[in-house]
Amino acid sequence: MNWRRFAQKRATIVYKGGNIYRPEPIRWSDLLGDPLPERVTLRFVTPVRIKYRERLCGDLEFHILMRSLLRRISLLTFFHCGRELEVDFRGLILQAQKVRVVESNLLWHDWLRYSHRQRARLKLGGLMGEMTFAGDLEPFWPFLKLGEWIHVGKGTSFGLGRYRIL
Repeated sequence: MNWRRFAQKRATIVYKGGNIYRPEPIRWSDLLGDPLPERVTLRFVTPVRIKYRERLCGDLEFHILMRSLLRRISLLTFFHCGRELEVDFRGLILQAQKVRVVESNLLWHDWLRYSHRQRARLKLGGLMGEMTFAGDLEPFWPFLKLGEWIHVGKGTSFGLGRYRIL
């Protein structure tokens, strides 16, 4: 299959500020271009909701963030590209456990939305703020960069889980 033509056919019209534009497809090579830092600071711009061991995380570790991010990338790859993500998940998770949290300034932020289907207000709280990680970040760099575009955790379709790499 010609992936370039497939991506062009599937290009979505996005409305932003009253203007219409078609975003360019993201290529893996676009994610590899930046120099690799020794430390990375993530700023969670919207509440991030990540479940680990069936509970919402109030304290985020790097391997938990990477599990969630890899799961999201894998699902998007499967359902929107018709392919499986071919990475060593177990190996990446083991490496992610060695990356340490250097600084964490995360606070829980509650966000309410109204569900017309359920006819009820729903509380969608999550972590906001900044976190700095240090360690061998090379294997995770493209995934972290992609996460800036696709967000991470639960509620991404509502705009939750958005972060920026500082």
